[in-house]
Amino acid sequence: MDTPKRFCTSCGTQLEPGAVNCGQCGAVMGKAQSPGQWNKRGDGIKVLAIVVPLVLAGAIAGTVLGLTSKPTDSASATTTPAVTTAVTTTPTAITQVSSSGGQEAQAQDAMAKSLVRNAMTAIESAYVDLRTFDPTVMTKYELETIAPSVAFFAMDDDGVATNPGAAAAQDAVDYFGTDSTYAVGTVSESGTTFGVIVDKGPTGVITFYKDGEAADW
Repeated sequence: MDTPKRFCTSCGTQLEPGAVNCGQCGAVMGKAQSPGQWNKRGDGIKVLAIVVPLVLAGAIAGTVLGLTSKPTDSASATTTPAVTTAVTTTPTAITQVSSSGGQEAQAQDAMAKSLVRNAMTAIESAYVDLRTFDPTVMTKYELETIAPSVAFFAMDDDGVATNPGAAAAQDAVDYFGTDSTYAVGTVSESGTTFGVIVDKGPTGVITFYKDGEAADW
């Protein structure tokens, strides 16, 4: 009776009778395999080698398609709420108590008072040489030589302190004098009048006027 042929269960190589290891791949032999059995096993492996990659590829493709083309369920779709931005508006009209008008008037009045003081300085300086405040002696020319930035206008009485007509905006003052007294006045651009009467006699009184009334300024 012929000894049945044995084949390697790993690589299919025909084995020598009684071989314990495959002479081709070295695998340990167990139960004898027939060529038909090996071929069936090999075919199965081949089929698996083809089918498994196909299944995996299909699964991957299905996942990708599911991610990219999944229909949107309008009932369960999450809607991003609109963000409401709070806008801070600046009032178009702000009511303020503006002091710009008052400040402007104050500046104009300050200039008028400074003009009167400068005129007084010029008159006092001229008196040192002339020894009189009489406008016929202490002329406009004499005074404007000392204070060229001031325009002097000689008047007939000391009413120039209470009711002057010279405009401070034009650097002008009205003045009047006697041997021992003098008066100077001007009108601020704000409309306020400023004047002074100086008595150089024994009493030595100096009186300041604002809008025709005796008042310190």
